Amino acid sequence: MNLFDPDSKIIQFFQTLGGLIILNLCFVVCCIPVVTIGAAWTAMYTVTLQEADDRSGSILSRYFHAFCANFGKATGLWLLLLLLGGTLGYNYLFLTANPSLDIGVFRGLLIALSIVYTMICTFAFPLLSRFENTVMGTLRNSLALAIGHLPKTVLMALINLLPALILLLSESLFWRLSIFLVMIYFAVAAQINSLILIKIFRRFTEKQA
Repeated sequence: MNLFDPDSKIIQFFQTLGGLIILNLCFVVCCIPVVTIGAAWTAMYTVTLQEADDRSGSILSRYFHAFCANFGKATGLWLLLLLLGGTLGYNYLFLTANPSLDIGVFRGLLIALSIVYTMICTFAFPLLSRFENTVMGTLRNSLALAIGHLPKTVLMALINLLPALILLLSESLFWRLSIFLVMIYFAVAAQINSLILIKIFRRFTEKQA
């Protein structure tokens, strides 16, 4: 077998790997201003969902076209989710700093809201990249899909949260793996999740057809 044959498994593997690295670097760079994270996230899922749907093309052109096309709604969605996440985080810190006020019911409510928040975040930007909708409509549909596909939601959420879980378990390990995160992890996570999501989304596109 010719190792340099464009159709060989080895060449295809390195092409896929190179594409994921390019996509990941685009995502990381576009996340630097923070306010653009929503558009960067949506654009990354636009590309990975297209790949999962056997559509190909220039990663750079597809990424930045999706980034610009979805910038307004994606930014609004991201800022809203950032506000909600910040509110949850502030309440956790407040309870930690004031243990005498640690009411079990309140902590349980915070945990429940955090789970719902994570479920929504898991679907929100992939949905926005695939379907035209309002910000609030995207949030409602994200929660409905997350509840309706709970085992898959848990798996995708764990994939997304893996870096944070590693940081909680071992800060030194996290920093040793940080180059992997910067180079490829986010794109790999999105690609794996897209293989799950495309099967869910196809049901709706087939119904619409």
